Parts: sequence; C-alpha cells; structure tokens
Amino acid sequence: MVAAKLLFVSLFALGQGVMGLAAAATVMSWIKVGKETASKIDSLNSSDSDKLEEAVNSLSQIVFSSLLDGFVAKKSVFQKAVLGRSADGLVEKDLRDLKDATDGFGNAIISIISSDFKKDAPHIVEDLDNHFDHAIKAFSS
Repeated sequence: MVAAKLLFVSLFALGQGVMGLAAAATVMSWIKVGKETASKIDSLNSSDSDKLEEAVNSLSQIVFSSLLDGFVAKKSVFQKAVLGRSADGLVEKDLRDLKDATDGFGNAIISIISSDFKKDAPHIVEDLDNHFDHAIKAFSS
C-alpha cells in the first residue's frame, strides 16, 4: 500500500510539472520516478487500479493539451529558437525520448494493475503514442 501511495504521488508530481510546461528533462525525470516506483509494486488490487486508471486518464489529457499540443502550437517559435535557426531537431529528439520513457512507464503500470483493468490499459498507451507521433511528425525534418 505504501508503494501504491508513492506511485500516486509520482503521478501527481508529474502532472504538476506538465501543467507548467516544465522542461523536457524535468518531465523525463518524473516519468522515470513513476516507472521506478511502479516496478517496485507487485500488483494492485481493483480499487487501487481504478484510482490509478483515473489518475493516468487525467494526466494523459494534460499531456495532450499542455505538453504535446503546446509544442505543436509553438512550432514557429522553435523554428527561430537557436540563434535564429530551427530547434526542430532538438524538439523532435526530446519528444521521441519522452515517448519512449512514457511507453516504459505505461508498460510498468500495465504490469501491476489488476486483471479487470488490463484490457483497457493498452488503449491509453496507444492514445498517448498517437499524440506523441503527431507532435513528433510536426518537428520531423
């Protein structure tokens, strides 16, 4: 139960970082903390899995609207960000790294949730991947 609480704290902190459009490195560190915490939990019961699913769904919406859509909306700014030159390649790399870390975090969560939630969980990861792919495509050269 202590490990489950640590996972919820990690998710909350990650959400707070994303809401403030935190630097990719900060977001990445919270994703890693969440994954590490999830990997220390054997399994969650249905009640904890339900709470975790709600937190992940809320966090996913924040990631879509604040982080990924925010990057795409600010693409013109990134195109003149490095001494008047494009930072598209840097943003693309950060987005790819965040997508990989998010996938790892998602898989760690899927491995610990109760069986009654396992069928829906891959759809959440897939939805995140689709949003990441859209943002990555916007910055691909």
